[in-house]
Amino acid sequence: MANEVGPAYRELASIVVDNLTTRIHAYVACFCADGDLLSQWRGYAGTHGYSIEFDRAALDEAVGRFAVPDGPPARVRSALYDAHKAREAAATAVSEVAQDGLNHPGVHSHFIALKIAPIVATIKDESFAEEQEWRAVVALYEPDGPFRQDPPDGSTNRYRPVQLAIVPYVAIRIELSSIVSVTVGPSMQQALRVEGAKRFLWGHGIDVPVRPSRVPFRT
Repeated sequence: MANEVGPAYRELASIVVDNLTTRIHAYVACFCADGDLLSQWRGYAGTHGYSIEFDRAALDEAVGRFAVPDGPPARVRSALYDAHKAREAAATAVSEVAQDGLNHPGVHSHFIALKIAPIVATIKDESFAEEQEWRAVVALYEPDGPFRQDPPDGSTNRYRPVQLAIVPYVAIRIELSSIVSVTVGPSMQQALRVEGAKRFLWGHGIDVPVRPSRVPFRT
């Protein structure tokens, strides 16, 4: 498509891609539409997992409150697994670039990249379709290093260690009232864990259903 439009478009597109790969960082929190899925317990929970169900409207509101400088509001998006939807997303990205004035390549490239980044961040290989994933995506323009923002909203970069590396993240405040239910994962002593989870939640003023997973610990 870039070749058909001409050199001006190709020049702008190359600057946008450079922004996407070097200056734009996407922060993603992943959710699953099925709160009791065996592959998710196996992949993430070990033997002591809990699945927290959130109210969708409350989650959307919480993510939408995150202040993205110069960019579109953060939002919760469904993952795109099949090739057709991925092509549609790519076409949307191309049209975003085409809408900019091509007489001045790069003038607004970082704004375009901020629009495109959340779309790109939702595309996954179709082999993961079983996960039914939804992603809270925050795309930030960070040309000079980690994102910094004054308190009190606490939106500066934070860091946590994982097995692979030190991972930067940004915090989004989700009200406790947005919790709908909790599922206790497959495990030994599951009834004890259900009771413990109930008491923990009650101690924090959260009265929601707490149930054991329908997946057996052993077949």
